[in-house]
Amino acid sequence: MLEEPTVLVEIDAGAGIATITLNRPAALNALTVPMKQELLAALGNVLCAEADNAVHRERLHREARQDRAPGECGGERRTVE
Repeated sequence: MLEEPTVLVEIDAGAGIATITLNRPAALNALTVPMKQELLAALGNVLCAEADNAVHRERLHREARQDRAPGECGGERRTVE
């Protein structure tokens, strides 16, 4: 018989939301040592995924800035003397 997972993770990458659900209703979601370990692993995975997304967003932003011509919005600023 397969054991039900005690920690469930849902990630909505588009909205930037992660939902972690404790799944031991019969025990009123009382934490056990293995469940705490699963919860910490789930949090670590979510935080790593967010860090990866932040790095990806920064890379895209940097590439977009490099594609602009000088003087274009967000590009090099020119001064008029």
